[in-house]
Amino acid sequence: MADVVSIIPGESTEGKLLAQTSKSQTSRAVKAVIAETNAGKGNITSSHTLTEAQALEAGVNFAGNNAKEIGQSGSGVYRSQTINKDGTVSQYKMDAFSIAGSHRPNVPHVHLEIINPTNNKMIVNHHIPIIP
Repeated sequence: MADVVSIIPGESTEGKLLAQTSKSQTSRAVKAVIAETNAGKGNITSSHTLTEAQALEAGVNFAGNNAKEIGQSGSGVYRSQTINKDGTVSQYKMDAFSIAGSHRPNVPHVHLEIINPTNNKMIVNHHIPIIP
């Protein structure tokens, strides 16, 4: 398992970008997509489009600094290690198929997801289009 800091593979410049992103003030668009996720149910698509930097910011803010990569190394799925007040967990996904736009909404995107950790059932699967 990898820390959320390793979301972006590569050299220290990329790591610094993520560190700066996680420390930056949350942008209005990031706050809006997190609010959409928290209010949603099932499969939804955001009414907002984020930049790559905003998408990383959303992932860090939504899943938290303690998120760990789950599944195989390089899966691009990061799950919070903190249980939400309602018993769910937050998850950020930026897998290769989503970034390529290989499935709905058929544009490059990332996911903010809310999961029931007891049965791994997805409660919210929020697709957020990104500008690559």
